[in-house]
Amino acid sequence: MLLGHRISVDIDLFTDQEYGTLDFDALEKALSDKFTFFQNSLVKIAAFGKSYCVGNSSNESIKIDIYYTDPFVSEGIYIGKGLPIASLEDIIPLKVEAVMNRGSKKDFWDLHEILEHYSLSTIISLYEKKYPYISFNSEMLAQFIHFEEADNDNDPICLKGKHWELIKLDIEEAVIKEN
Repeated sequence: MLLGHRISVDIDLFTDQEYGTLDFDALEKALSDKFTFFQNSLVKIAAFGKSYCVGNSSNESIKIDIYYTDPFVSEGIYIGKGLPIASLEDIIPLKVEAVMNRGSKKDFWDLHEILEHYSLSTIISLYEKKYPYISFNSEMLAQFIHFEEADNDNDPICLKGKHWELIKLDIEEAVIKEN
C-alpha cells in the first residue's frame, strides 16, 4: 500500500506491545459489533496474533491480521488523522519474514517493488537490525528465489504493469549479485 504498486487484499496490523497483553476478546467483541459479517480464526491462544474477516458479507469482506512484533526500528508515518503506518524500514523486515515463511506471490511482488528502492544488501541489513538475534544466511537468501508455491497463486492486481516472470528474473538477478 505504501509504495502504491498493487491493490492490497488484506490489512496487516502490528503492535510492539508486550506479548500477551492485547485483549483479543474485547477486540473480537468490538469487531463483531461493528461489522455485519465477522469471522475469527480458529486459534484459541494468540501466541503471535490472530486473523479475522470482517465486512458486510462473506463476499464483501477483508482479512485483517493483528500480530505482535519486535520493537519498531523507526517512527511510524502519519498520513492524515489516525494511526501511524509503519515506515518502509519496518515493513521490509516483515516482508522478508513473509517471503521466507510462506512466499506467496504478493509477497514476492512486494519484494520486487522494494528492490526498486533498496539494494538487497540494504534489505538484509534492515532485517538484521529488526531481528538482531537472527543471523541472515545463504539458506534464508535461497528462499528469495523459491517461487514454486507462489507460481500457483493468482497474480495480484498490479498498478504498475509488472509481470510475474519478469519479477522472478529480477529477484533472481538481485540474489545472484548478492552472492
